[in-house]
Amino acid sequence: MNTGTVLLQDAVCAPGMFRTSLLDVCKPCPRNFFCQSERQTGLPNVVKCGDNQVTDTTGASSITQCECKAGFKISNYNEPNSYCLECDYGERCQDGTVVETFCHYENKVPNANHDECVCKEGFFMSNFACVPCAPGFVKKKFGNEACQACPPGTYSKNTTMCVACAPLSSAPSRSSACVCQAPYIWRENHCNLCASNHFWHNYECHLCPVLATSISSPSMWIGFEACVCARGHASVPQNVSGVLKCAACSAGTFEKNGTCVECPAGASSSSLTLSLDANSTELSVCKCLSNSSSNDTRCDLQRVDGSCAGE
Repeated sequence: MNTGTVLLQDAVCAPGMFRTSLLDVCKPCPRNFFCQSERQTGLPNVVKCGDNQVTDTTGASSITQCECKAGFKISNYNEPNSYCLECDYGERCQDGTVVETFCHYENKVPNANHDECVCKEGFFMSNFACVPCAPGFVKKKFGNEACQACPPGTYSKNTTMCVACAPLSSAPSRSSACVCQAPYIWRENHCNLCASNHFWHNYECHLCPVLATSISSPSMWIGFEACVCARGHASVPQNVSGVLKCAACSAGTFEKNGTCVECPAGASSSSLTLSLDANSTELSVCKCLSNSSSNDTRCDLQRVDGSCAGE
């Protein structure tokens, strides 16, 4: 207040102080405001700085103390009604001026305070250079800190985003892709069940070999075991790599649960056991040998267990 004032209306706050009424006390002007003499502005004598403007401390008394905040530049220093514009791409701005114009080089961007250039999203500082996050790692904000690992059940879609795995798939921590659970494979952005007449192996669906079939089901066998050879055939190695094929049971044997078994004593079979009737049993292909000449004394009667009797 001025000293020696007699009348209340003659008492005014000093510049940088404000009050809301004649009976109010004088207070420091808050930050981001300026408080001229109330003789100029009347009461309340507190005025907000313009858009994107701030003051460094409290007690500002002039609009000239309102400065552009970090990341903004003054439109024209020579105009009294200048305003603050956002910095252009690659510019680093402080106190309303452009202090650097190539901050976007080498995968960098200005930090929040515009006092240095740091690695942009998806990049981290390594040996004084900004390098992209490794697969399975992301960084969602700018800065020089390390990338973070994607948690279990997610994968890194890019260097800034972890995405949840699709249904029927999973992934451990630090994964760049999710893996479908067997017997599913990844096709057209989701997990697909292996089709009938196929088997699951090494994250792919393979066609069953000739004379073998399979039934598509979430509980189907994993691997070649899902393929069942036709009646009268058994799976045998096709080559030294262990690939299997279906082969007809040889003469003197019959197919039982996918395996070739020798016929009972005295009985035999042909090697073409594929021609079994739908109502036939596997054992029924084994037949006792009939007497075809006077010198032939082999068996001609067949027991229930398939063995032969009689001379």
